[in-house]
Amino acid sequence: MYIWATAGSFVTVGYMMKASREEDFAKRGAFPMYPTHNGLLFVPFTFDLPLASQVQEVDVVLHKATDEIISIGLSSSPESSHKISFSKGMQELER
Repeated sequence: MYIWATAGSFVTVGYMMKASREEDFAKRGAFPMYPTHNGLLFVPFTFDLPLASQVQEVDVVLHKATDEIISIGLSSSPESSHKISFSKGMQELER
């Protein structure tokens, strides 16, 4: 995926991840606090605050959804898909 901004503007990327992964990314400078040279601005999300207001402020959401899986219901039928249950926070983000 390529994201770019026009001159004088930037694209706001909201991200959410486990604290350990965020620390690892931060050590590598993956989420700078100021807009990058190609116009990306990264802002953290949290499930501790209402997501509706946080999502309104971003253009793109970056989140590893598998971190929010609660259960997977396996189906015995090859035609049926598996039922994946996500955390309440992830369900709110999907909405």
